[in-house]
Amino acid sequence: MKPAQTSLVVWMCLIGVGVSMHIAVAMPRATLVSANDHFVDATVCDLFSKAKEFNGKSVRVRATVDSDGIENTLLRDETCPQGGIGLWTPEDVEHRKWTARALKDAIFRMGLRGTDKNKTINGTFLGTFSLKDGPEFPERVLRLDDVPDLTIHISSAEPATR
Repeated sequence: MKPAQTSLVVWMCLIGVGVSMHIAVAMPRATLVSANDHFVDATVCDLFSKAKEFNGKSVRVRATVDSDGIENTLLRDETCPQGGIGLWTPEDVEHRKWTARALKDAIFRMGLRGTDKNKTINGTFLGTFSLKDGPEFPERVLRLDDVPDLTIHISSAEPATR
């Protein structure tokens, strides 16, 4: 694969009475490093424990998406019990970045809305982290710039129809 190319891999597998779909969206490593080298690596736990240090910085975070499919979408990491980071995708990013559109489609249009035990979305999220004082608790939000590595897994226990 040439460094400037992007790949989209989609496969479906009918297994007995269940259906499983897995989509992986990725860019070659050489492209990721050169195009996104101004991002600071962070974990969800880092963004909680060192929020003031990361405030206003461009960060790269590996996380799982947790969404109610309505308006609340968080980035979580199962190793971080503190909670999730809010994810905001501005409209201009959706129009410029096809991976941001793929993420939105995965949350709102693929399978049931949101995420649950039958739909998982993982990825590497690039964006600007902000910490704002809220009335009850501090609000931690990542303004999404791109998702260079996105994996969507949808499975169903529903019988496959012929």
